Amino acid sequence: MKLNEFNLDKVITLLRWPVAAFSAIYFLCMIVAPCIIGDWRWSYVQDVWDRWQGVNVGVLAFGASLIAFEITRYNESRQRKREFLAARAFLPEALSELSAYLKDSADLHMAAWNNSPQVTFPSVPSQYKHVFGNCIRHADSDTGEQLSALLSEILMWLQVHAARLESFIKNPAHTAGMKKINTLDGLRLVGELQARVNKLFDFARGIGEFDSRPLAWEDYQTAYRNLDLHIEGLVVGAFSLESKTKRHIERSNE
Repeated sequence: MKLNEFNLDKVITLLRWPVAAFSAIYFLCMIVAPCIIGDWRWSYVQDVWDRWQGVNVGVLAFGASLIAFEITRYNESRQRKREFLAARAFLPEALSELSAYLKDSADLHMAAWNNSPQVTFPSVPSQYKHVFGNCIRHADSDTGEQLSALLSEILMWLQVHAARLESFIKNPAHTAGMKKINTLDGLRLVGELQARVNKLFDFARGIGEFDSRPLAWEDYQTAYRNLDLHIEGLVVGAFSLESKTKRHIERSNE
């Protein structure tokens, strides 16, 4: 078990076994054994309990604390689930906002590829940050941990994309060939972001399970179609969008 996987919930689950074993032993020693040894005489049972009064008080206090803890933990879990459902309700709109931004980013790259007049620099959306943050904050299940990891990756690579896009426009390559190669790199990252966003839509809408599989070539193909990119024509010399994408997938799976 990895250190980051050893969280409080798993510690509590592990501790339930020794607590259950101790409870069984205590029940046998304080209830069953006195009744059998004392020939089911109530006076003998009371005498045993009186001699072990300190232990009994401690056990009862410990049991009451465990019950109160479990009730509090249960209520917090229910509240967290409600907050996660509320946060997830806004996720489809945030994903649609990101898809529109990525489409504008792809259009800007294609304008550079075709030497067209520069289109308007896409404005970075803002709503998704708040929605993603709430989903990460309130997720607590195994699926929630995987979702948090995916959302964190999207947030990170969106920042990288925004920085590269600004540099791509403000500091264009000096040669036409290098400019097109840089365009392919930019489109590959836009496609990856769109593919990650696509994986979230069904889960966000509540019509499918969370898809935690690594991105495959088919996911990129769907993303490029969403972005209206015709990858067959995106070739410059020995480089193409398809070859760059497949090479990236291979490196990611190593």
